[in-house]
Amino acid sequence: MHVVGYKPQEARSNKSINGFKRRRPFTFSLFFQGFSYLQLNLISLFLQLFSLTIARHHQINHLLHFIPSNGSRRSSTQLHTHTHLLHQHL
Repeated sequence: MHVVGYKPQEARSNKSINGFKRRRPFTFSLFFQGFSYLQLNLISLFLQLFSLTIARHHQINHLLHFIPSNGSRRSSTQLHTHTHLLHQHL
């Protein structure tokens, strides 16, 4: 029996796709679980590092206010503009 608009080639390709799905569901699920776990770890690590750098910038900013500027005004203003840019991004 031949169905109109249904080619035997399509049936063959569907069989191969189904066979592929049947063969490897376990490895794919393991891969995705591992990948999501890695993503979560990387995100938490990045957030920890980012919060540390923000805290460091605040400390440096506060320290610079107490240091008397003896000609080293340029470096301190560079650092201030850098922290200002950092805060603009937040």
